Amino acid sequence: MRLEAVTFDVADAAPVAAFWAGLLNREVLREPEGVLGLGDMLQVGLRFVTSDTKQVGPRRLQLHLTSSSRGPAANR
Repeated sequence: MRLEAVTFDVADAAPVAAFWAGLLNREVLREPEGVLGLGDMLQVGLRFVTSDTKQVGPRRLQLHLTSSSRGPAANR
């Protein structure tokens, strides 16, 4: 068994999916329910569904990102 995607209810799925796809260098797949940022064997997919659901309480999920390259920050 494998986790395919984590689903987020958002106000407008397309621009949110485009942002995350650009940041994570992923392809997106439009689905009837929303937009899926495709994952792979090492990264879970991110599915965004347009919803008018209001957030109640604190956010229960946060994405913690790490870079695969050391980049300029490593030289400081």
